[in-house]
Amino acid sequence: NERYGIEVSNTLNNTIYVTANPNCGSGGNVNTLGCTNVITTVDSTPPVVTYSLAGTAGSNGWYTSNVTVNWTVTDAQSGILTTCAPTVLSAETSGVTATCTATNNAGLSTTVTTASIKIDKTAPVTTAAVISGLAGSNGWYIGNVTVQTTGTETISTPVSCTANQAFTTETAGTLVSGTCTNNAGLSSNSSLTVKIDKTAPTLNLPANMTAEATSSTGATVSFSAS
Repeated sequence: NERYGIEVSNTLNNTIYVTANPNCGSGGNVNTLGCTNVITTVDSTPPVVTYSLAGTAGSNGWYTSNVTVNWTVTDAQSGILTTCAPTVLSAETSGVTATCTATNNAGLSTTVTTASIKIDKTAPVTTAAVISGLAGSNGWYIGNVTVQTTGTETISTPVSCTANQAFTTETAGTLVSGTCTNNAGLSSNSSLTVKIDKTAPTLNLPANMTAEATSSTGATVSFSAS
């Protein structure tokens, strides 16, 4: 308005959004030719940003797959100028966040950061092993056997495993399996075969035999044993 104010030219004839309605003529700068406010839309509220998570939920707040963060941006007044595309999280992590900054047509912005997102897509490494037992030959044990199951995990700890298993009965081969589960709820198995024989073989011999000597060195006698 001449040299006493600001004139905005809008050749496209579209809506101009402002964050507050200015006070024309305040501070004694009233132009003798007149001063006019023409404001079509005043928006002093930033957009609202929310999010939702899509993925396979495990245990204890973990996800066991890729996680997609879907953003929802709304603005009831001036509308959305910039929004956020979905964020895909694929790396295994003990905690990561995603952030969205959205702006409405009045130039007001909102930034929202997700809560910590935990992803573990890999089950623990499980190992079953004999931790006590007197070893014989050819993979046999000649005493009682205890099998322990252990698990290795680098992300979602702690790991819980099958308790120690004790075997006291003789067996030609018993398959022993153990399971470990990480904090995300993923499990894996390990197994081994236990063979136990605690009894020595029985030697069957013939009864005492008497034979007449055929020479000064005695006599040759044939017999069988099992």
